[in-house]
Amino acid sequence: MSKAFRVSFNSPQSGWMSLSLKAGEQALVAAVSHAPEDSLRALIEALRATLCESAHTITVKWNCEPEELDFEFKSEADSADNRASLRVLHFPDHRRRKATGRTLFSLVGPKLELCLPFWRALRSLHRDILTDEFERNWRRPFPETEMQQLTEAVRAYKRQAKAHTR
Repeated sequence: MSKAFRVSFNSPQSGWMSLSLKAGEQALVAAVSHAPEDSLRALIEALRATLCESAHTITVKWNCEPEELDFEFKSEADSADNRASLRVLHFPDHRRRKATGRTLFSLVGPKLELCLPFWRALRSLHRDILTDEFERNWRRPFPETEMQQLTEAVRAYKRQAKAHTR
């Protein structure tokens, strides 16, 4: 990934949260809802799967009322350099017709470089859950178990990558 990839989440308010992605000239800012999908939990699970599973495509659905976003994480089994991709698709409404979907953001690179910015932003969000009254403002509890599993996956992936470079 030649461009620095950055992710951030703002503190939730009234069941909404702002998220932003930036890589080079690409940028995406969206206000996402806590419902109907448990998108934050699904995102954390998708990131863990991206690090731990060899081949997959996982879609995380975000509701922006009436618009919707799909974060599509994909990795290939035969990728020698452990590459993965992220594609963000925008749909004007819940019907999600392929003909109406358009790509707003896309990125391909090493799995760790794709997942680490999300993990760091999620850790920052997690650090402030008491100050932000996260559960009351997001209207869902922070997915603690899934975050712990993602943290373990990030650490294991880093150890594995370090062992392969020796």
